Amino acid sequence: MKIIIKYCISAVAVALFISCSNTVNKGLWQSQPLLVNEGGNRSLDSFKSYDSESELYYTISNDLDNLYFSIKTNNQKTQMRILRSGIEFCIDTAGKYSDRTKILFPFAVLHKKNNSASGGSYGADQSSGHSRNHGINQKPETLELLKKKFTDADKTMHLIGFKTPIGGAVPLPNDYGIKMNISWDTSNTMIYQASIPFVTFYKKLIPASDSAKIFGISMNLNGLPVQQSPYGMRPMGGGGISMGMGGMGGMGMGFGVRMPMGGTPGMGNPAYQQTSSTKIKMKIKLALKPDK
Repeated sequence: MKIIIKYCISAVAVALFISCSNTVNKGLWQSQPLLVNEGGNRSLDSFKSYDSESELYYTISNDLDNLYFSIKTNNQKTQMRILRSGIEFCIDTAGKYSDRTKILFPFAVLHKKNNSASGGSYGADQSSGHSRNHGINQKPETLELLKKKFTDADKTMHLIGFKTPIGGAVPLPNDYGIKMNISWDTSNTMIYQASIPFVTFYKKLIPASDSAKIFGISMNLNGLPVQQSPYGMRPMGGGGISMGMGGMGGMGMGFGVRMPMGGTPGMGNPAYQQTSSTKIKMKIKLALKPDK
């Protein structure tokens, strides 16, 4: 009997997850261009969706020229994850969840050894996913240290699947009109915003015929890498994937589904434990300019 009940609960959970992941959300029209490089122009209350595990508030909107991402979070660990590994946005114009077109920001460009020694690179080695803080006498990176490194570093994003010649490591600002920015308000809330011209990956302008066009959007937030402890021992950590589903257009807050990947729980100081990755998926129907 217990096995049957467990099976039924699992079946309902899977069915609910599939149903929500296939929900098409109505797009939000951006009446004023998002001021990406001038700090946040949205309050936390105006955000349409929420991922409970990462404590990310987010809204996706568009006008005729650009696709916009707006994110806020007060969670310090999530802020550290963003500064260390960036957020990867995948845009599928066919309404699926492929990663053929994606953008990663922040993106840590690997510097020469002499620059790394002077703190020139603010992020982790993206190819290995490991922290550079592995000396016995080095302290774990704090949020304030990461914020300083990010502020002082040259800003770069990494693009894949955009129209030629757009691709690879692209500086900010750039000639393509793609804007990405991270700032903090007076309450130390992180404000993450992006403005991506449709012409760079889709069409020059959005025609009326695209009112039924559905984009598949996914946001991938990597976990914090395991850092070396002051005693020279790396803790064992269990990984996982967490998927939070949020609604758009007034559909309210979302819910999260955690999928553990196995492994041994972290040992020792929690500051050195591995954090799981987070993947948020949604389908968005593009918004058209309202009739006056």
